[in-house]
Amino acid sequence: MLDFMDADRILVAETDVEILNLQTQMAAIARRIVALRKDRQLAQERLDSYRYPVLTLPNEITSEIFLHFVPAYPIAPPLTGLLSPVLLSHICRLWREVAQSTVALWQTIDFTWDGSTRPSEEEMTSIVTLWLEQSQAAPISVKATYEDPSIPIPTALLRHSARYERLSLTVEDAEQLSGFNAPMPLLHTLSLKFSDHRFNPDIFQNVPLLRTLELEDCGSLSVRLPWSQLTSLTMGYVGTQDVAAILREASNLAHLSLDLCDTENGMTDVADIVLIHLEHLIFGTYSESDAEFFAHLVMPALRHLKLSENLLNQSGSVVASLQAIISKSGCNLETLCITQSFIRGGVYRDAFPSIIVTTGR
Repeated sequence: MLDFMDADRILVAETDVEILNLQTQMAAIARRIVALRKDRQLAQERLDSYRYPVLTLPNEITSEIFLHFVPAYPIAPPLTGLLSPVLLSHICRLWREVAQSTVALWQTIDFTWDGSTRPSEEEMTSIVTLWLEQSQAAPISVKATYEDPSIPIPTALLRHSARYERLSLTVEDAEQLSGFNAPMPLLHTLSLKFSDHRFNPDIFQNVPLLRTLELEDCGSLSVRLPWSQLTSLTMGYVGTQDVAAILREASNLAHLSLDLCDTENGMTDVADIVLIHLEHLIFGTYSESDAEFFAHLVMPALRHLKLSENLLNQSGSVVASLQAIISKSGCNLETLCITQSFIRGGVYRDAFPSIIVTTGR
């Protein structure tokens, strides 16, 4: 009996010691918790008082940095994705406010999609609306490709035509262009591409500032445009007869780039075409009808000429042909670039010592 009691006394004493040790440890842990909480509070207060250096910049500086995130106007950034200005508005509240108030981020809009990335009509309308709202009342540069006639051009885009400064349109059906009939008082650069000849759209009539025009594909010539006010004209895949008719009206051109397509009849109007203000000419094709057309151009102010050697090869001596054309125009040519050349550059330099000549194949 006494041995049993002794064992219990020992157990009680050992338990008391262990409890005391645990209580001591718990008190130490509690003190440690209090200390950690104090350290945490101090650290959080330091974090709360810290501002990232970029967020301390004046909004004007942040806005300028944002403008270097996107391509220089009029090159368009992506509408969505990592390189879109939309991303800037997703970082934090301050950046969203700065991005939304930086009108220049949203002035260039490229609605060109391939088949795999084209959004739904509802998504497209939402994107168009967002960009047009963010650009506020500023002039805008718009590029749109709608090669599927079943996809309508958003009416929101058409409603802002008074703000167009640059406009590039590629469509399959000319009827898609019928909505572009409102005045465009700021438009100075226009690019059109469509091959549909069934429709003669009465559009782009009120464009008093239009000076630069790019046309590709013969269907684009069905549009009636104020040719006489143009100073720069680029035409691709058009026939000589159509070009001749246009150039007789486009009397104020200073820059002209031509890439003609073959036509069965060639030129029927053989009268010379006088372009008294033309300073730069690029001739990108070389068929027999092209050579005949080129020979009818009279350009007294021409300073810079780029053309294929084959364009001069139709009538025998290349150098003699070029000399005759320059003499006919009475121009003081400064630079001459001959492409697809098989004649040594020295031959041209000897024939035209006062002209800077470059050749290439």
